[in-house]
Amino acid sequence: MSAALGTGTNGETSSALPPGLGRRSVVFRVVVLVLSLAVGALLLVAIVRLAWGTVEQYGIAGIPRYYIDHIFGNPAIMRTLLNTVIVVPVSCVIATFAATILAWLNERTEASLGGIGRVLPLVPFLMPALSLPLGWVFLASPQAGILNVLIRNALALVGVHLESGPFDIFSWPGLIFLYSLVLCGFSYMVMNGAMRNLNDGLEEAAKMAGAGPLKILFRIVIPALRPALFSALFMSLIVGLVMVAVPEAIGTGANIQVLSVLLVNLVTAQSVPSYGSAFLIGSLLLIPIVVLWLVQRRIASGGRVALIGGRSSNSTHLRLGGRSKVIGRIVFFAYVAVGVVLPLASLIYVAGVDVWSSQLSGGWSILAPLQATLSNGQTGTAIFWSVVLGLGAAVTVVVIAHVVSYGQRLFPRFGGAIDALMKSPSMVAQILLAIALLVTFGGTPFYLSGTAWILFLGYIVVFLPFASIMTTAGQQVIGKDLIEAARMAGAGDGRTFVRIVTPLTSAALVGAFLLMYELSSGETNISLILASPTRPVAGYVMLDLFNYGSYPQVAAFSIVVTAVNLLVVVVVFGVVALRTRSR
Repeated sequence: MSAALGTGTNGETSSALPPGLGRRSVVFRVVVLVLSLAVGALLLVAIVRLAWGTVEQYGIAGIPRYYIDHIFGNPAIMRTLLNTVIVVPVSCVIATFAATILAWLNERTEASLGGIGRVLPLVPFLMPALSLPLGWVFLASPQAGILNVLIRNALALVGVHLESGPFDIFSWPGLIFLYSLVLCGFSYMVMNGAMRNLNDGLEEAAKMAGAGPLKILFRIVIPALRPALFSALFMSLIVGLVMVAVPEAIGTGANIQVLSVLLVNLVTAQSVPSYGSAFLIGSLLLIPIVVLWLVQRRIASGGRVALIGGRSSNSTHLRLGGRSKVIGRIVFFAYVAVGVVLPLASLIYVAGVDVWSSQLSGGWSILAPLQATLSNGQTGTAIFWSVVLGLGAAVTVVVIAHVVSYGQRLFPRFGGAIDALMKSPSMVAQILLAIALLVTFGGTPFYLSGTAWILFLGYIVVFLPFASIMTTAGQQVIGKDLIEAARMAGAGDGRTFVRIVTPLTSAALVGAFLLMYELSSGETNISLILASPTRPVAGYVMLDLFNYGSYPQVAAFSIVVTAVNLLVVVVVFGVVALRTRSR
Protein backbone atom coordinates (compact mmCIF):
# COMPACT_ATOMS: atom_id res chain seq x y z
CA MET A 1 0.00 0.00 0.00
CA SER A 2 2.76 2.43 0.91
CA ALA A 3 4.55 1.69 -2.33
CA ALA A 4 1.43 2.40 -4.31
CA LEU A 5 0.83 5.67 -2.50
CA GLY A 6 4.41 6.70 -3.04
CA THR A 7 4.35 6.36 -6.80
CA GLY A 8 5.28 9.68 -8.46
CA THR A 9 4.36 11.24 -11.74
CA ASN A 10 7.13 9.55 -13.65
CA GLY A 11 6.75 6.21 -11.93
CA GLU A 12 9.32 6.77 -9.17
CA THR A 13 8.45 5.59 -5.70
CA SER A 14 8.46 7.67 -2.54
CA SER A 15 11.91 6.48 -1.67
CA ALA A 16 13.17 9.08 -4.15
CA LEU A 17 11.60 11.87 -2.11
CA PRO A 18 13.55 13.82 0.52
CA PRO A 19 13.37 12.44 4.07
CA GLY A 20 10.32 13.43 6.11
CA LEU A 21 7.96 13.82 3.17
CA GLY A 22 6.52 10.31 3.20
CA ARG A 23 3.86 10.83 5.87
CA ARG A 24 2.62 14.15 4.45
CA SER A 25 2.51 12.73 0.92
CA VAL A 26 0.57 9.68 2.10
CA VAL A 27 -2.01 11.83 3.92
CA PHE A 28 -2.59 14.02 0.87
CA ARG A 29 -2.87 11.03 -1.44
CA VAL A 30 -5.33 9.35 0.89
CA VAL A 31 -7.46 12.52 0.71
CA VAL A 32 -7.38 12.34 -3.09
CA LEU A 33 -8.39 8.68 -3.04
CA VAL A 34 -11.20 9.29 -0.55
CA LEU A 35 -12.66 12.13 -2.64
CA SER A 36 -12.50 10.02 -5.79
CA LEU A 37 -14.13 7.03 -4.15
CA ALA A 38 -16.77 9.20 -2.43
CA VAL A 39 -18.01 10.51 -5.77
CA GLY A 40 -18.21 7.01 -7.22
CA ALA A 41 -19.89 5.67 -4.07
CA LEU A 42 -22.49 8.47 -4.04
CA LEU A 43 -23.42 7.75 -7.63
CA LEU A 44 -23.40 3.98 -7.18
CA VAL A 45 -25.53 4.02 -4.00
CA ALA A 46 -28.14 6.30 -5.54
CA ILE A 47 -28.47 4.34 -8.78
CA VAL A 48 -28.45 0.95 -7.02
CA ARG A 49 -31.15 2.13 -4.60
CA LEU A 50 -33.35 3.29 -7.48
CA ALA A 51 -32.69 0.09 -9.43
CA TRP A 52 -33.50 -2.05 -6.38
CA GLY A 53 -36.80 -0.26 -5.88
CA THR A 54 -37.63 -0.84 -9.54
CA VAL A 55 -36.90 -4.56 -9.19
CA GLU A 56 -39.10 -4.73 -6.09
CA GLN A 57 -41.93 -3.03 -7.99
CA TYR A 58 -41.84 -5.02 -11.24
CA GLY A 59 -39.80 -8.10 -10.39
CA ILE A 60 -36.88 -9.36 -12.46
CA ALA A 61 -39.15 -11.21 -14.85
CA GLY A 62 -41.53 -8.27 -15.13
CA ILE A 63 -38.92 -5.75 -16.35
CA PRO A 64 -38.53 -7.27 -19.87
CA ARG A 65 -42.32 -7.49 -20.09
CA TYR A 66 -42.58 -3.80 -19.15
CA TYR A 67 -40.21 -2.84 -21.95
CA ILE A 68 -42.14 -4.97 -24.46
CA ASP A 69 -45.66 -3.91 -23.46
CA HIS A 70 -45.36 -0.40 -22.03
CA ILE A 71 -42.42 1.08 -23.95
CA PHE A 72 -41.82 -0.62 -27.29
CA GLY A 73 -45.51 -1.54 -27.54
CA ASN A 74 -46.71 1.97 -26.66
CA PRO A 75 -47.10 4.18 -29.78
CA ALA A 76 -46.95 7.42 -27.74
CA ILE A 77 -43.66 6.51 -26.04
CA MET A 78 -42.17 5.21 -29.28
CA ARG A 79 -43.09 8.50 -30.95
CA THR A 80 -41.39 10.32 -28.05
CA LEU A 81 -38.26 8.18 -28.47
CA LEU A 82 -38.25 8.83 -32.21
CA ASN A 83 -38.59 12.59 -31.64
CA THR A 84 -35.63 12.47 -29.25
CA VAL A 85 -33.54 10.41 -31.66
CA ILE A 86 -34.16 13.01 -34.38
CA VAL A 87 -33.83 16.31 -32.58
CA VAL A 88 -30.88 15.63 -30.25
CA PRO A 89 -28.29 14.15 -32.68
CA VAL A 90 -29.14 16.65 -35.43
CA SER A 91 -28.89 19.57 -32.98
CA CYS A 92 -25.62 18.26 -31.50
CA VAL A 93 -23.98 18.03 -34.92
CA ILE A 94 -25.16 21.53 -35.87
CA ALA A 95 -24.05 22.97 -32.51
CA THR A 96 -20.62 21.33 -32.65
CA PHE A 97 -20.03 22.48 -36.21
CA ALA A 98 -21.11 26.05 -35.37
CA ALA A 99 -18.91 26.07 -32.24
CA THR A 100 -15.94 24.85 -34.30
CA ILE A 101 -16.40 27.66 -36.83
CA LEU A 102 -16.75 30.28 -34.09
CA ALA A 103 -13.69 29.01 -32.21
CA TRP A 104 -11.66 28.89 -35.45
CA LEU A 105 -12.64 32.44 -36.38
CA ASN A 106 -11.72 33.78 -32.96
CA GLU A 107 -8.56 31.80 -32.20
CA ARG A 108 -6.96 31.09 -35.59
CA THR A 109 -7.91 33.90 -37.99
CA GLU A 110 -7.57 37.66 -38.29
CA ALA A 111 -11.33 37.96 -37.64
CA SER A 112 -10.49 37.30 -33.98
CA LEU A 113 -12.04 39.43 -31.26
CA GLY A 114 -9.50 38.21 -28.69
CA GLY A 115 -10.69 37.80 -25.12
CA ILE A 116 -14.06 39.32 -25.95
CA GLY A 117 -14.65 36.59 -28.50
CA ARG A 118 -13.88 33.93 -25.90
CA VAL A 119 -16.45 35.34 -23.50
CA LEU A 120 -19.34 36.37 -25.76
CA PRO A 121 -20.51 32.83 -26.70
CA LEU A 122 -20.71 32.02 -22.98
CA VAL A 123 -22.88 35.02 -22.06
CA PRO A 124 -26.16 33.05 -22.51
CA PHE A 125 -25.14 30.99 -19.47
CA LEU A 126 -25.75 34.10 -17.35
CA MET A 127 -29.46 33.79 -18.08
CA PRO A 128 -31.68 31.11 -16.52
CA ALA A 129 -31.96 28.04 -18.72
CA LEU A 130 -35.53 28.90 -19.72
CA SER A 131 -34.74 32.52 -20.69
CA LEU A 132 -33.25 31.95 -24.13
CA PRO A 133 -36.02 29.67 -25.47
CA LEU A 134 -38.65 31.89 -23.85
CA GLY A 135 -37.09 34.95 -25.47
CA TRP A 136 -37.43 33.27 -28.86
CA VAL A 137 -41.05 32.37 -28.09
CA PHE A 138 -41.66 36.10 -27.64
CA LEU A 139 -39.79 36.77 -30.90
CA ALA A 140 -41.08 34.08 -33.25
CA SER A 141 -44.48 32.96 -31.98
CA PRO A 142 -46.59 32.80 -35.18
CA GLN A 143 -49.24 35.29 -34.02
CA ALA A 144 -47.74 37.55 -31.35
CA GLY A 145 -44.00 37.11 -32.00
CA ILE A 146 -42.31 40.51 -32.03
CA LEU A 147 -40.24 39.73 -35.13
CA ASN A 148 -43.30 38.42 -36.92
CA VAL A 149 -45.36 41.50 -36.02
CA LEU A 150 -42.62 43.85 -37.25
CA ILE A 151 -42.19 41.91 -40.51
CA ARG A 152 -45.96 41.74 -41.14
CA ASN A 153 -46.29 45.49 -40.50
CA ALA A 154 -43.44 46.19 -42.93
CA LEU A 155 -44.94 43.90 -45.60
CA ALA A 156 -48.33 45.54 -45.18
CA LEU A 157 -46.81 48.85 -46.28
CA VAL A 158 -46.08 47.32 -49.70
CA GLY A 159 -49.42 45.56 -50.01
CA VAL A 160 -48.49 42.11 -48.68
CA HIS A 161 -50.79 40.98 -45.87
CA LEU A 162 -50.07 37.92 -43.73
CA GLU A 163 -52.35 36.53 -41.05
CA SER A 164 -49.49 34.89 -39.13
CA GLY A 165 -45.79 34.17 -39.36
CA PRO A 166 -43.60 34.23 -41.36
CA PHE A 167 -41.64 32.52 -38.57
CA ASP A 168 -43.04 29.75 -36.40
CA ILE A 169 -40.93 28.74 -33.41
CA PHE A 170 -43.48 26.01 -32.56
CA SER A 171 -42.21 23.66 -35.25
CA TRP A 172 -39.49 21.10 -35.96
CA PRO A 173 -37.13 23.74 -37.40
CA GLY A 174 -37.80 25.95 -34.39
CA LEU A 175 -37.11 23.11 -31.93
CA ILE A 176 -33.85 22.10 -33.66
CA PHE A 177 -32.80 25.76 -33.93
CA LEU A 178 -33.20 26.36 -30.19
CA TYR A 179 -31.56 23.07 -29.21
CA SER A 180 -28.58 23.94 -31.45
CA LEU A 181 -28.37 27.48 -30.10
CA VAL A 182 -28.24 26.34 -26.47
CA LEU A 183 -25.86 23.43 -27.09
CA CYS A 184 -23.44 25.58 -29.10
CA GLY A 185 -22.17 27.22 -25.91
CA PHE A 186 -21.27 23.84 -24.37
CA SER A 187 -19.43 22.72 -27.49
CA TYR A 188 -17.66 26.07 -27.70
CA MET A 189 -16.13 25.57 -24.24
CA VAL A 190 -14.29 22.52 -25.55
CA MET A 191 -13.42 23.71 -29.04
CA ASN A 192 -12.19 27.16 -28.03
CA GLY A 193 -9.51 25.77 -25.72
CA ALA A 194 -8.47 23.16 -28.27
CA MET A 195 -8.15 25.79 -31.01
CA ARG A 196 -6.14 28.08 -28.75
CA ASN A 197 -3.62 25.36 -27.88
CA LEU A 198 -3.20 24.04 -31.42
CA ASN A 199 0.28 24.59 -32.83
CA ASP A 200 0.26 26.61 -36.03
CA GLY A 201 3.05 24.68 -37.78
CA LEU A 202 0.77 22.65 -40.05
CA GLU A 203 -1.28 25.72 -40.93
CA GLU A 204 1.88 27.60 -41.93
CA ALA A 205 2.98 24.67 -44.08
CA ALA A 206 -0.45 24.51 -45.74
CA LYS A 207 -0.38 28.25 -46.46
CA MET A 208 3.04 27.94 -48.06
CA ALA A 209 1.60 25.14 -50.23
CA GLY A 210 -1.09 27.55 -51.47
CA ALA A 211 -4.08 26.24 -49.48
CA GLY A 212 -6.89 28.69 -48.79
CA PRO A 213 -8.48 29.36 -45.37
CA LEU A 214 -11.43 26.97 -45.80
CA LYS A 215 -9.21 24.19 -47.11
CA ILE A 216 -6.90 24.66 -44.12
CA LEU A 217 -9.90 24.50 -41.79
CA PHE A 218 -11.41 21.31 -43.20
CA ARG A 219 -8.24 19.49 -44.27
CA ILE A 220 -5.83 20.49 -41.48
CA VAL A 221 -7.45 22.00 -38.39
CA ILE A 222 -10.56 19.82 -37.98
CA PRO A 223 -8.72 16.49 -38.51
CA ALA A 224 -6.05 17.59 -36.04
CA LEU A 225 -8.74 18.35 -33.45
CA ARG A 226 -10.80 15.21 -33.96
CA PRO A 227 -10.59 14.14 -30.26
CA ALA A 228 -11.70 17.60 -29.13
CA LEU A 229 -14.46 17.52 -31.74
CA PHE A 230 -15.86 14.28 -30.34
CA SER A 231 -15.47 15.61 -26.77
CA ALA A 232 -17.57 18.62 -27.76
CA LEU A 233 -20.11 16.35 -29.43
CA PHE A 234 -20.17 14.13 -26.33
CA MET A 235 -20.75 17.08 -23.99
CA SER A 236 -23.54 18.49 -26.14
CA LEU A 237 -25.18 15.05 -26.36
CA ILE A 238 -25.19 14.70 -22.57
CA VAL A 239 -26.83 18.11 -22.18
CA GLY A 240 -29.20 17.68 -25.13
CA LEU A 241 -30.62 14.34 -24.00
CA VAL A 242 -31.70 15.75 -20.62
CA MET A 243 -32.58 19.30 -21.64
CA VAL A 244 -35.95 20.38 -20.29
CA ALA A 245 -36.07 24.15 -20.83
CA VAL A 246 -36.31 24.12 -24.65
CA PRO A 247 -38.90 21.32 -25.06
CA GLU A 248 -40.95 22.73 -22.16
CA ALA A 249 -40.97 26.19 -23.76
CA ILE A 250 -41.94 25.17 -27.29
CA GLY A 251 -42.40 21.39 -27.35
CA THR A 252 -45.99 21.56 -26.11
CA GLY A 253 -46.97 24.25 -28.59
CA ALA A 254 -45.29 22.29 -31.38
CA ASN A 255 -46.84 19.01 -30.16
CA ILE A 256 -43.38 17.43 -30.10
CA GLN A 257 -42.66 15.54 -26.88
CA VAL A 258 -39.14 14.38 -26.06
CA LEU A 259 -37.85 11.91 -23.51
CA SER A 260 -36.56 14.42 -20.95
CA VAL A 261 -39.99 16.02 -20.50
CA LEU A 262 -41.63 12.60 -20.26
CA LEU A 263 -39.26 11.63 -17.42
CA VAL A 264 -39.96 14.84 -15.51
CA ASN A 265 -43.72 14.37 -15.91
CA LEU A 266 -43.52 10.79 -14.57
CA VAL A 267 -42.10 12.18 -11.32
CA THR A 268 -43.68 15.63 -10.91
CA ALA A 269 -47.01 15.59 -12.80
CA GLN A 270 -48.59 12.61 -11.07
CA SER A 271 -50.06 12.26 -7.59
CA VAL A 272 -47.94 9.12 -7.08
CA PRO A 273 -44.50 9.51 -8.72
CA SER A 274 -43.62 6.65 -11.11
CA TYR A 275 -39.99 6.21 -10.06
CA GLY A 276 -39.78 2.70 -11.49
CA SER A 277 -41.12 3.71 -14.90
CA ALA A 278 -38.84 6.73 -14.96
CA PHE A 279 -35.82 4.52 -14.20
CA LEU A 280 -36.64 1.97 -16.89
CA ILE A 281 -37.38 4.58 -19.55
CA GLY A 282 -34.48 6.81 -18.49
CA SER A 283 -32.09 3.88 -18.69
CA LEU A 284 -32.55 4.02 -22.46
CA LEU A 285 -30.58 7.29 -22.40
CA LEU A 286 -27.51 5.32 -21.32
CA ILE A 287 -27.27 3.64 -24.73
CA PRO A 288 -26.30 6.68 -26.86
CA ILE A 289 -24.17 8.15 -24.05
CA VAL A 290 -22.12 4.98 -23.59
CA VAL A 291 -21.77 4.40 -27.34
CA LEU A 292 -20.47 7.92 -27.99
CA TRP A 293 -18.19 7.74 -24.94
CA LEU A 294 -16.64 4.53 -26.27
CA VAL A 295 -16.19 6.12 -29.71
CA GLN A 296 -14.59 9.16 -28.11
CA ARG A 297 -12.19 6.99 -26.08
CA ARG A 298 -11.28 4.95 -29.17
CA ILE A 299 -10.56 8.05 -31.24
CA ALA A 300 -8.53 9.65 -28.44
CA SER A 301 -6.37 6.54 -27.98
CA GLY A 302 -6.27 5.25 -31.54
CA GLY A 303 -3.65 7.67 -32.77
CA ARG A 304 -5.48 8.31 -36.06
CA VAL A 305 -5.29 12.09 -35.69
CA ALA A 306 -2.65 14.60 -36.60
CA LEU A 307 -0.06 14.85 -33.85
CA ILE A 308 0.53 18.45 -32.84
CA GLY A 309 3.46 19.33 -30.62
CA GLY A 310 3.71 22.35 -28.36
CA ARG A 311 1.22 25.19 -27.99
CA SER A 312 0.12 27.76 -30.46
CA SER A 313 2.38 30.74 -30.66
CA ASN A 314 -0.61 33.02 -31.23
CA SER A 315 1.85 35.40 -32.85
CA THR A 316 0.05 35.44 -36.18
CA HIS A 317 -3.45 34.76 -37.34
CA LEU A 318 -4.54 33.26 -40.62
CA ARG A 319 -5.23 36.02 -43.12
CA LEU A 320 -8.71 35.80 -44.62
CA GLY A 321 -8.63 38.84 -46.87
CA GLY A 322 -10.62 42.03 -46.45
CA ARG A 323 -14.07 40.75 -47.44
CA SER A 324 -13.66 37.36 -45.73
CA LYS A 325 -12.50 39.06 -42.52
CA VAL A 326 -15.65 41.18 -42.47
CA ILE A 327 -17.80 38.11 -43.18
CA GLY A 328 -16.07 36.23 -40.35
CA ARG A 329 -16.85 38.96 -37.84
CA ILE A 330 -20.42 39.23 -39.12
CA VAL A 331 -20.85 35.49 -38.49
CA PHE A 332 -19.54 35.92 -34.95
CA PHE A 333 -21.73 38.91 -34.13
CA ALA A 334 -24.74 37.23 -35.77
CA TYR A 335 -24.42 34.36 -33.29
CA VAL A 336 -24.21 36.83 -30.40
CA ALA A 337 -27.27 38.67 -31.71
CA VAL A 338 -29.28 35.46 -32.09
CA GLY A 339 -28.11 33.93 -28.80
CA VAL A 340 -28.08 36.99 -26.54
CA VAL A 341 -29.21 40.35 -27.92
CA LEU A 342 -32.53 39.45 -29.57
CA PRO A 343 -33.92 37.14 -26.84
CA LEU A 344 -32.81 39.53 -24.08
CA ALA A 345 -34.39 42.47 -25.90
CA SER A 346 -37.66 40.55 -26.27
CA LEU A 347 -37.66 39.72 -22.55
CA ILE A 348 -37.14 43.39 -21.69
CA TYR A 349 -39.98 44.43 -24.02
CA VAL A 350 -42.48 41.85 -22.75
CA ALA A 351 -41.60 42.63 -19.12
CA GLY A 352 -42.64 46.25 -19.66
CA VAL A 353 -46.05 45.71 -21.30
CA ASP A 354 -49.34 44.94 -19.62
CA VAL A 355 -50.27 42.15 -22.03
CA TRP A 356 -48.12 40.44 -24.66
CA SER A 357 -50.17 40.35 -27.86
CA SER A 358 -49.95 40.73 -31.62
CA GLN A 359 -50.39 44.49 -31.24
CA LEU A 360 -47.20 46.31 -30.28
CA SER A 361 -47.81 48.30 -27.12
CA GLY A 362 -47.39 52.07 -27.15
CA GLY A 363 -47.04 52.31 -23.38
CA TRP A 364 -44.04 50.59 -21.87
CA SER A 365 -42.63 50.68 -18.35
CA ILE A 366 -40.39 48.10 -16.76
CA LEU A 367 -39.98 49.60 -13.28
CA ALA A 368 -43.27 48.31 -11.88
CA PRO A 369 -42.74 44.67 -13.01
CA LEU A 370 -39.20 44.66 -11.65
CA GLN A 371 -40.35 46.06 -8.32
CA ALA A 372 -43.14 43.47 -8.17
CA THR A 373 -40.62 40.70 -8.85
CA LEU A 374 -38.21 41.90 -6.18
CA SER A 375 -40.99 42.31 -3.61
CA ASN A 376 -42.56 38.92 -4.30
CA GLY A 377 -41.68 36.50 -1.51
CA GLN A 378 -41.37 33.39 -3.67
CA THR A 379 -39.24 34.98 -6.41
CA GLY A 380 -37.01 36.70 -3.86
CA THR A 381 -36.50 33.42 -2.00
CA ALA A 382 -35.76 31.62 -5.25
CA ILE A 383 -33.11 34.16 -6.25
CA PHE A 384 -31.51 33.97 -2.80
CA TRP A 385 -31.25 30.18 -2.82
CA SER A 386 -30.08 30.12 -6.44
CA VAL A 387 -27.19 32.43 -5.58
CA VAL A 388 -26.31 30.65 -2.32
CA LEU A 389 -26.52 27.16 -3.76
CA GLY A 390 -24.81 28.27 -6.97
CA LEU A 391 -21.84 29.75 -5.11
CA GLY A 392 -21.60 26.86 -2.65
CA ALA A 393 -21.88 24.19 -5.33
CA ALA A 394 -19.42 25.98 -7.63
CA VAL A 395 -16.75 26.23 -4.93
CA THR A 396 -17.25 22.63 -3.80
CA VAL A 397 -17.29 21.17 -7.30
CA VAL A 398 -14.20 23.05 -8.46
CA VAL A 399 -12.22 22.16 -5.32
CA ILE A 400 -13.10 18.46 -5.62
CA ALA A 401 -12.35 18.41 -9.34
CA HIS A 402 -9.06 20.29 -8.86
CA VAL A 403 -7.83 17.98 -6.12
CA VAL A 404 -8.87 14.79 -7.88
CA SER A 405 -7.47 15.94 -11.24
CA TYR A 406 -4.09 16.27 -9.52
CA GLY A 407 -4.58 12.69 -8.35
CA GLN A 408 -4.05 11.61 -11.94
CA ARG A 409 -0.43 12.73 -11.54
CA LEU A 410 -0.05 11.09 -8.17
CA PHE A 411 -1.43 7.75 -9.36
CA PRO A 412 -0.29 7.35 -12.97
CA ARG A 413 -1.30 3.69 -13.04
CA PHE A 414 -4.81 4.50 -11.84
CA GLY A 415 -5.15 7.89 -13.55
CA GLY A 416 -7.66 6.55 -16.07
CA ALA A 417 -9.80 5.03 -13.32
CA ILE A 418 -9.74 8.28 -11.32
CA ASP A 419 -10.70 10.28 -14.41
CA ALA A 420 -13.50 7.80 -15.14
CA LEU A 421 -14.87 8.24 -11.61
CA MET A 422 -15.02 12.01 -12.09
CA LYS A 423 -16.71 11.67 -15.47
CA SER A 424 -19.01 8.81 -14.40
CA PRO A 425 -22.00 11.05 -13.51
CA SER A 426 -22.05 12.17 -17.14
CA MET A 427 -22.76 8.57 -18.13
CA VAL A 428 -26.12 8.76 -16.36
CA ALA A 429 -28.81 11.18 -17.48
CA GLN A 430 -29.13 14.17 -15.15
CA ILE A 431 -32.86 13.60 -14.68
CA LEU A 432 -32.23 9.97 -13.77
CA LEU A 433 -29.57 11.10 -11.28
CA ALA A 434 -32.01 13.54 -9.71
CA ILE A 435 -34.64 10.82 -9.36
CA ALA A 436 -32.06 8.45 -7.83
CA LEU A 437 -30.93 11.10 -5.32
CA LEU A 438 -34.53 11.88 -4.38
CA VAL A 439 -35.37 8.21 -3.82
CA THR A 440 -32.15 7.54 -1.87
CA PHE A 441 -31.80 10.66 0.27
CA GLY A 442 -35.30 12.15 0.20
CA GLY A 443 -36.84 9.74 2.69
CA THR A 444 -35.65 7.60 5.55
CA PRO A 445 -33.09 7.80 7.07
CA PHE A 446 -31.89 11.13 5.59
CA TYR A 447 -35.17 13.02 5.02
CA LEU A 448 -33.54 15.58 2.70
CA SER A 449 -36.57 15.97 0.44
CA GLY A 450 -37.56 19.62 0.13
CA THR A 451 -34.31 20.87 1.68
CA ALA A 452 -31.40 22.81 0.21
CA TRP A 453 -29.06 19.89 0.92
CA ILE A 454 -30.56 17.60 -1.68
CA LEU A 455 -30.27 20.35 -4.30
CA PHE A 456 -26.66 20.88 -3.21
CA LEU A 457 -25.92 17.17 -3.66
CA GLY A 458 -27.62 17.19 -7.03
CA TYR A 459 -25.59 20.14 -8.31
CA ILE A 460 -22.33 18.54 -7.16
CA VAL A 461 -23.01 15.21 -8.83
CA VAL A 462 -24.37 16.70 -12.07
CA PHE A 463 -21.76 19.41 -12.64
CA LEU A 464 -18.66 17.58 -11.41
CA PRO A 465 -17.85 16.12 -14.87
CA PHE A 466 -17.89 19.60 -16.43
CA ALA A 467 -15.59 20.97 -13.72
CA SER A 468 -13.32 17.95 -14.09
CA ILE A 469 -12.91 18.57 -17.82
CA MET A 470 -11.84 22.17 -17.19
CA THR A 471 -9.50 21.55 -14.23
CA THR A 472 -7.83 18.59 -15.93
CA ALA A 473 -7.23 20.69 -19.03
CA GLY A 474 -5.72 23.43 -16.86
CA GLN A 475 -3.31 21.03 -15.16
CA GLN A 476 -2.24 19.31 -18.36
CA VAL A 477 -0.16 22.34 -19.38
CA ILE A 478 2.05 22.00 -16.28
CA GLY A 479 5.14 19.97 -17.07
CA LYS A 480 6.74 17.34 -14.84
CA ASP A 481 9.83 19.49 -14.27
CA LEU A 482 8.08 21.95 -11.95
CA ILE A 483 6.58 19.16 -9.85
CA GLU A 484 9.87 17.30 -9.59
CA ALA A 485 11.75 20.52 -8.72
CA ALA A 486 9.33 21.21 -5.88
CA ARG A 487 9.84 17.72 -4.51
CA MET A 488 13.60 18.04 -4.73
CA ALA A 489 13.28 21.31 -2.77
CA GLY A 490 11.55 19.41 0.06
CA ALA A 491 7.88 20.11 -0.71
CA GLY A 492 5.37 17.33 -0.14
CA ASP A 493 2.46 16.56 -2.44
CA GLY A 494 0.09 18.83 -0.54
CA ARG A 495 2.44 21.82 -0.51
CA THR A 496 3.31 21.33 -4.18
CA PHE A 497 -0.38 21.25 -4.98
CA VAL A 498 -1.12 24.44 -3.02
CA ARG A 499 1.99 26.48 -3.83
CA ILE A 500 2.78 25.36 -7.40
CA VAL A 501 -0.15 23.70 -9.14
CA THR A 502 -2.97 25.93 -7.87
CA PRO A 503 -1.37 29.31 -8.75
CA LEU A 504 -0.42 28.07 -12.20
CA THR A 505 -3.98 26.91 -12.89
CA SER A 506 -5.71 29.88 -11.27
CA ALA A 507 -7.13 31.15 -14.58
CA ALA A 508 -8.69 27.77 -15.35
CA LEU A 509 -10.04 27.51 -11.80
CA VAL A 510 -11.66 30.95 -11.95
CA GLY A 511 -13.19 30.11 -15.33
CA ALA A 512 -14.47 26.78 -14.02
CA PHE A 513 -15.94 28.43 -10.92
CA LEU A 514 -17.78 31.08 -12.91
CA LEU A 515 -19.16 28.54 -15.36
CA MET A 516 -20.27 26.17 -12.59
CA TYR A 517 -22.00 29.05 -10.81
CA GLU A 518 -23.77 30.16 -14.00
CA LEU A 519 -24.92 26.62 -14.80
CA SER A 520 -26.16 25.80 -11.31
CA SER A 521 -27.80 29.15 -10.49
CA GLY A 522 -30.14 28.95 -13.49
CA GLU A 523 -30.41 25.16 -13.73
CA THR A 524 -33.80 23.69 -14.66
CA ASN A 525 -33.39 19.95 -15.35
CA ILE A 526 -32.87 18.57 -11.84
CA SER A 527 -34.41 21.56 -10.02
CA LEU A 528 -37.83 20.50 -11.29
CA ILE A 529 -37.39 17.23 -9.38
CA LEU A 530 -35.35 18.23 -6.32
CA ALA A 531 -36.65 21.74 -5.59
CA SER A 532 -39.91 22.42 -3.73
CA PRO A 533 -42.21 25.34 -2.88
CA THR A 534 -40.51 25.61 0.51
CA ARG A 535 -37.03 25.65 -1.04
CA PRO A 536 -37.44 27.12 -4.54
CA VAL A 537 -34.69 28.08 -6.97
CA ALA A 538 -34.74 30.23 -10.10
CA GLY A 539 -35.31 27.48 -12.68
CA TYR A 540 -38.12 25.90 -10.64
CA VAL A 541 -39.97 29.20 -10.10
CA MET A 542 -39.48 30.44 -13.65
CA LEU A 543 -41.03 27.33 -15.17
CA ASP A 544 -43.87 27.56 -12.64
CA LEU A 545 -44.51 31.18 -13.65
CA PHE A 546 -44.35 30.18 -17.30
CA ASN A 547 -46.99 27.50 -16.84
CA TYR A 548 -49.34 29.35 -14.49
CA GLY A 549 -48.36 33.03 -14.41
CA SER A 550 -48.30 35.89 -16.88
CA TYR A 551 -45.65 36.37 -19.52
CA PRO A 552 -44.58 39.84 -18.25
CA GLN A 553 -43.95 38.26 -14.81
CA VAL A 554 -41.78 35.55 -16.33
CA ALA A 555 -39.81 38.05 -18.41
CA ALA A 556 -39.26 40.39 -15.46
CA PHE A 557 -38.10 37.52 -13.24
CA SER A 558 -35.67 36.36 -15.93
CA ILE A 559 -34.19 39.86 -16.24
CA VAL A 560 -33.70 40.12 -12.47
CA VAL A 561 -31.97 36.73 -12.27
CA THR A 562 -29.72 37.63 -15.21
CA ALA A 563 -28.79 40.94 -13.57
CA VAL A 564 -28.00 39.19 -10.27
CA ASN A 565 -25.82 36.61 -12.03
CA LEU A 566 -24.02 39.35 -13.94
CA LEU A 567 -23.39 41.19 -10.67
CA VAL A 568 -21.93 38.07 -9.05
CA VAL A 569 -19.64 37.48 -12.05
CA VAL A 570 -18.46 41.11 -12.04
CA VAL A 571 -17.73 40.95 -8.29
CA VAL A 572 -15.76 37.71 -8.69
CA PHE A 573 -13.79 39.17 -11.59
CA GLY A 574 -13.11 42.29 -9.52
CA VAL A 575 -11.86 40.31 -6.53
CA VAL A 576 -9.62 38.18 -8.75
CA ALA A 577 -8.25 41.27 -10.50
CA LEU A 578 -7.46 42.94 -7.16
CA ARG A 579 -5.68 39.86 -5.84
CA THR A 580 -3.73 39.50 -9.07
CA ARG A 581 -2.71 43.15 -8.99
CA SER A 582 -1.66 42.95 -5.33
CA ARG A 583 0.52 39.95 -6.09
